[in-house]
Amino acid sequence: MDTDLPDDFIQLVDSELSSDALMARIRAQLAQRKAAQGADLRPLPQFGVAGMPDEPAGGGHDPTLYHHLRLANERFNEMPSEALLASSPATRMPVIGRWWATIRRHAHDLALFYVNRGLQHQLGVNRNIISVLNLLVRQNEAQHAEIDALRQQLSQARQDNGAR
Repeated sequence: MDTDLPDDFIQLVDSELSSDALMARIRAQLAQRKAAQGADLRPLPQFGVAGMPDEPAGGGHDPTLYHHLRLANERFNEMPSEALLASSPATRMPVIGRWWATIRRHAHDLALFYVNRGLQHQLGVNRNIISVLNLLVRQNEAQHAEIDALRQQLSQARQDNGAR
């Protein structure tokens, strides 16, 4: 249940009880109930791949980072695993050739079955890694913007102190 309800969620026309007082009681009871039940208060993660951040306009960023991040986002789920059977002189032999081609194809299919199982797991890991990379780049951008703003504030404060 969401405890971040807007204040105008409930409107009452009552002389003894206001909607604000009622919402305050509801929030208090929800918090008390969650505390009593030992509710997990961690926020739920977003599911799916965290999208690639947009490349910042202007300079001040590493274009190589965004190039490789873009390629990783485009290719993280590309894992071809088809059977590629090269031609073999043994398959051209009469009678035995068809038999050998069938055995060979089934052996490759069996190997691909197990390889594909591993690839499915690896694709999930890749999806998580790409999401983490995308989120870290976003966080890095936000930190750079905050650092630049703090540098400007510091420079301004130094100028103000020097003018005095």
